[in-house]
Amino acid sequence: MVFKLYFSILPQTRAANDKLSRRFLSDISLYEGFGEINDADIVTDAGGKPRFKDGRFFFNLSHSKNYIVCAVSDREAGADVEQIRGALIKAAAKILKDQEKETAKKLSGEEKFRYLLNRWVLAEAYVKYTGEGVNRFFKGLPQITELNKTLYLAENGVYLHLFEKEHCSVCAASPYKTPPQWIEIEILPAENG
Repeated sequence: MVFKLYFSILPQTRAANDKLSRRFLSDISLYEGFGEINDADIVTDAGGKPRFKDGRFFFNLSHSKNYIVCAVSDREAGADVEQIRGALIKAAAKILKDQEKETAKKLSGEEKFRYLLNRWVLAEAYVKYTGEGVNRFFKGLPQITELNKTLYLAENGVYLHLFEKEHCSVCAASPYKTPPQWIEIEILPAENG
């Protein structure tokens, strides 16, 4: 079983972007011993989910302001990282199921903020795992059951592993109940973008 979650907090002077995400993935591939990556190695499936042409491993990237995360696995994977911010919290409230709305109504302040943020990262990691993308949010998400404070189960057998950091939440989705190995990587400021 291979299931790892690479995480980095970028220097204040940088914001995560697609170019940086590709370099992050390339560095991980070299570290894991899978070799160098170029753009021709990565294709997208019918739903737009990126994957390696040769199937060397499964991956999923996410970034939010100064945070970046990449799930790496020998099986399908999904990942999401979100920085705490108001606009996201408003969007998260719109995707809640009835029972989750009732739970949210009972909460206030920071506890409610974190609950909504976590529901969002759980949902987004799930749709990135399935490859259905953001459109799935509007079609209705599956039932997600909390098994404990860091482990959730979607109705189709996908496990969602939640990590709360000081200013963000991270979720990794996979068929594995065992949590991913958490690996933090330091990305140094670049002189040339």
